[in-house]
Amino acid sequence: MTHLRILMRARRRGILNRVGAQSSLNWAVLVAVLAVLVGGLLLLGHAAAPGLLRPPMDLVTAIGMNTTDGKLPAGAAALEAAFWLAALASSVLNFRVMELLFRRKDVRALEHFPLKLYALYIDRLLAALGEAVAASLVLAPFFIPMFWHGGALAAGTSIALIVVGLLTSSAIGFAVQLGAGASLAPTQAADPNQSRAERPNTASGSAQVFLYAPGVALAGSVIIILLAKLALGEVIKAGEPTRALGVGLGVLGVGFAIALAMSFNYFVRAFPRMSARFHEVDFIGYSVSAEHQTSDFLKPRLGEALLPTSARSVYRSYALQFGRRYMLARWSYGLGWLASGIALFRLSEAALPLWLVVTLPAIAAATLVNPWVRLSSKRIRPSYQNLLALDKNADTQAAIAFGLRELLLFAGPYALLALVALGLRSGDWATALGLAALSLGGCLAINGAMALIWSTVGRHRLAELIGPILLAIVMLAAANISLLALAAMEALLIAGHLRLLLAKAPAATPSAPHPQGG
Repeated sequence: MTHLRILMRARRRGILNRVGAQSSLNWAVLVAVLAVLVGGLLLLGHAAAPGLLRPPMDLVTAIGMNTTDGKLPAGAAALEAAFWLAALASSVLNFRVMELLFRRKDVRALEHFPLKLYALYIDRLLAALGEAVAASLVLAPFFIPMFWHGGALAAGTSIALIVVGLLTSSAIGFAVQLGAGASLAPTQAADPNQSRAERPNTASGSAQVFLYAPGVALAGSVIIILLAKLALGEVIKAGEPTRALGVGLGVLGVGFAIALAMSFNYFVRAFPRMSARFHEVDFIGYSVSAEHQTSDFLKPRLGEALLPTSARSVYRSYALQFGRRYMLARWSYGLGWLASGIALFRLSEAALPLWLVVTLPAIAAATLVNPWVRLSSKRIRPSYQNLLALDKNADTQAAIAFGLRELLLFAGPYALLALVALGLRSGDWATALGLAALSLGGCLAINGAMALIWSTVGRHRLAELIGPILLAIVMLAAANISLLALAAMEALLIAGHLRLLLAKAPAATPSAPHPQGG
């Protein structure tokens, strides 16, 4: 255990050094942000509590909670909300595992030290579980107001679902993604006598397991959270702890233990090799000199005419690189449209209420799509771009304009589906059109908020990752209270585009050089 003690002492000292290096201003800003976040969630939870505590007519995942008379119990809506919030947080945590295992700078530095693998495994596991606990603490204040609204049981089970669900799903996601990496580790090294064409391709074939592993882990995590919901739903139905709760928690505990055992085995058996393989796949690049690719940059892109001349070259660069890097993600938009269409046309209004219909695109944009954090990645916007003779405002204008186009591509078909489904269901096409506009406006509102952030404080990866999620949660809560409140919020945030996109170009803006690789 000597290696583990050394590593934990180093971690503790690093945390203390970071805490001690913060100025009084930084602490004041941090406390203010936390106060606004917790206070805002408490206020939203206070406003939403009466609706969450009413017996719902129907739910999407109501299996196992129906009473003897066929009605759903009071508090079932709160548990349903906790399920979807936990699934939302899990979608972020599962895609964070690759960062925790391979990409973070501290992890890459530790790989060069002669540490026992068990110590490095515990360090990474604690980081993953710590993020799950942090996400639980962020979501919990929304359910606390139900305690003073007479819904202590519903509040307790909802918070328990988030905590248990996120911890268990994080452990299982950890095991799934380490298992995916271990499946590549036994690959034999290439024979130096082989020709280049005969050597294993590190960027395709089996190496694509790194691409699909987070999605597989997310699917397993949602199943685990649903199992926890069903077990806790029995408590709400009976009004007290039941045997089903013990059985459900026992199954989750066994799954948690098995996941830890499997992930430990994968880690100590193959982590150095899977890490080397991951970095090879992650950083490999190709230089293609084909004439048809270099000339593609000269083609005008849809939407660039709205930008000043100084921003158009950067906009084209973003459009080209984003399409090449995230082609598979764009194909997944179709799966989202298909699932949304089935839900909109098949589920009742009680199971899929209007406040959820109009916020689904914003939730998906903040978690699964998130073009803002992708636009700031080194593959799309390399570090040397900061050194180019390019006006900062032009760069930001191009990024926000491209984000606007990408969100229209993603959310536009959903808005059309919502318009048709709601119009056919109610016959009131004017109202259906307004609701479809609200669903599209949620994505554009987050883009407007990012425009304000980028134009004032600049680009920051944590803000691009966490900011959209917090805004989507606020929109979800606001829509649950009043659709008019959501419309007002969207209008204010969408206006954030105006400050940036309509800004005049500087008098003498140097032109951006032609990007390498076209």
